[in-house]
Amino acid sequence: MISRLSFSFAAGALLGLGLVISGLIDFETVRGFLDLQRSWNPTLVFVLIGTLLPMQIARIISNRLTIKGEGPVVGGAFSVQPGAQPSKPLLIGAVFFGIGWGLTGLLPNVALASVVFGGPPNILYIICFCIGLIVGGPFKRWLS
Repeated sequence: MISRLSFSFAAGALLGLGLVISGLIDFETVRGFLDLQRSWNPTLVFVLIGTLLPMQIARIISNRLTIKGEGPVVGGAFSVQPGAQPSKPLLIGAVFFGIGWGLTGLLPNVALASVVFGGPPNILYIICFCIGLIVGGPFKRWLS
C-alpha cells in the first residue's frame, strides 16, 4: 500500500515540476494572463486546459470507487460526496482566494516555490498568507 506521506511528496513534486515547466512561477506570466487591457498572454489557458484531462480521469476513478463503497487509494475516506453543494464558507474563501490571486498574481504554491529566487515580495506574500490562515479559523466561526 502506498503511504500517504510518499504519495503527498510525489504529488507535490509533480505539481512543482508542472509549475516550473509551465512558467507559472514567473509573476509576469500570470500577470500577462490577468491583464486583458495591455498585452494578454494566453499561456495560462493552455495550462488550465492541460489540467482538465487528468482531473477528469481522477474524477471518474473517484466516482467509481465511491459507488463501489471503496475508499481512496491512499486510505481514509472521500471528504465530499458527488453532487454535494458548495458551502457558504467555501464560496467566501474562493472569493478571497481570487482577490489575492488577482492582486498579487501569485498562488500559494507558486509563491512558496518562487520564494527562493523571488526575494522580499514573495516572502511578504507567504507571511500574509500565514496570517490569513490564522485569522481564517475565527472568521469561519464568526460566519456560522
